[in-house]
Amino acid sequence: MLQSPSFLFRSELGEEDAGRLTGYETASALSYFLIDSTPDAELLAAAAAGALDTDKGVEEQALRLIEKPAARRAAVGFFEQLFEYNALEDKTKLTELYPDFDALKPSLVSELTSFVEHLVFDSKGDLKTLLTAPYTFADPKVAALYGQTDATATERIELDPKQRAGVLTMPGLMSVLAGSKRTSVVNRGRFVRARLLCEHIQDPPADVDLTLPELSDGLSAREQLEAKTSSGSCAGCHTLMNPVGFGFESLDLIGRERGEENGIPIDATGELTGTRDINGPFEGPVELAHKLASSEQVSECVTIQMFRYAMGRGETEGDACNIVDIRASFKESGYNLRELLLAAVRSDAFLNRQR
Repeated sequence: MLQSPSFLFRSELGEEDAGRLTGYETASALSYFLIDSTPDAELLAAAAAGALDTDKGVEEQALRLIEKPAARRAAVGFFEQLFEYNALEDKTKLTELYPDFDALKPSLVSELTSFVEHLVFDSKGDLKTLLTAPYTFADPKVAALYGQTDATATERIELDPKQRAGVLTMPGLMSVLAGSKRTSVVNRGRFVRARLLCEHIQDPPADVDLTLPELSDGLSAREQLEAKTSSGSCAGCHTLMNPVGFGFESLDLIGRERGEENGIPIDATGELTGTRDINGPFEGPVELAHKLASSEQVSECVTIQMFRYAMGRGETEGDACNIVDIRASFKESGYNLRELLLAAVRSDAFLNRQR
């Protein structure tokens, strides 16, 4: 019994004749997606009564579940994966530079959690606010990284909109996308391309040396990276990643603002190329965040990321119409983040299985 696939895995396979999930399968899919737990008594009763065999019944239960406290944690799980916070636990920083980094990690995660819960459940927040909000929710440890030393508990703090913009400038994300003793232009640029633009960036060739030597006097990290990646087999991908990652260089490897590195003023100018609607130069992470927030390609990509999360798999050609429908609902709502969750539940792909 313990080795049965039905015990080890959730196996929502649908009715043999119709392909739609059974009532109990629908209850399981709804519950694990929206509250990350087993179905409660009311949901099981709805399944037994046949209420989940209709779209209306599914909608009613989805709206009920999303009001439960557990829904907050489940929604945060999507954003933790999207912004790679699930990699934070394994991140290290050079002890001589950041001796308290390990103790800081829970506070970095808590900032994202509080911010996302506020947007999705308390303020009808949208995608633009997620990417550009000039405020956050931080405890004293994280507030200090923003240069605010008067915080006494986790609370909303207002940020300089010329220097900070939503989740993209949060110390947690910057920490995840940096190395142990230097920032990583490549990781930050690749993140934007892969996670927010849904572009595929190939892994580097196996024979390429990925190490960067210590910076010599009079050389900036930008100059060093450009010299190493501007030609040969590296150039194709790095011409896409580097100009985006350079925009984050005003933030150090734990997300604090900085004006110079190695005695040289930071150059945080960058450029987006190869996108459908936001090509062009920018300066600094705030301008980059606003460009991304205005992009239809980004809103489509976030829809795809939610589809993958809700379905527990990658999309196929047959999912194109489902993704279009989810994005249409997302757009009609003004890119409301809560609506994105519910739109995924309404999709045919969520409620049906192809035979």
